[in-house]
Amino acid sequence: MKTRLTYRKKLLFFICGSILLTTLAWSFGFSKSFSASRELYSVKEQAEIVKSSESIKAELEQKLLTMNIQLGGLRVIEDDQEYILATVNQSSESSQVRIIEILGTATQTDNGMVRNTYGATVEGDFADLVRLLRTFEESGHDGNLVSAGFYRYTDNKTRKASTRLKFYLQEIKPL
Repeated sequence: MKTRLTYRKKLLFFICGSILLTTLAWSFGFSKSFSASRELYSVKEQAEIVKSSESIKAELEQKLLTMNIQLGGLRVIEDDQEYILATVNQSSESSQVRIIEILGTATQTDNGMVRNTYGATVEGDFADLVRLLRTFEESGHDGNLVSAGFYRYTDNKTRKASTRLKFYLQEIKPL
């Protein structure tokens, strides 16, 4: 005997089939289309950034130039910083000298000569700071020690007093 399907069972089969068909269509077609669309959108954004990168670069260079003019030609030369860091680090292996601040490099040009002045502020015991100055003088580097000043510094938070040294080195080179 053949049983007839009721409308309710037919409706239930239709709903289950529709859900199955929608899930298959989504997994095979629509989800890949949406992910491709998102990828295309991100590629278009990156292309716009690449197109406008030259104008952004020009704007940033202009800002850098105006800031350089405002700072009065104060530059940071990595070789000078590395020299100061290496010398202080080598001399402070046996002492308690620590670097507080490394100053930028000021460049001046006079009579065909370039004069680079750079320096640092360090903190430690007086004897260790004097040994550090001697290390800079005897290092054989192109720069000469032109100024050194000792002063007492009191930290406002901890109320500890310490001795600090602010020194400047100068290199003179022909153009």
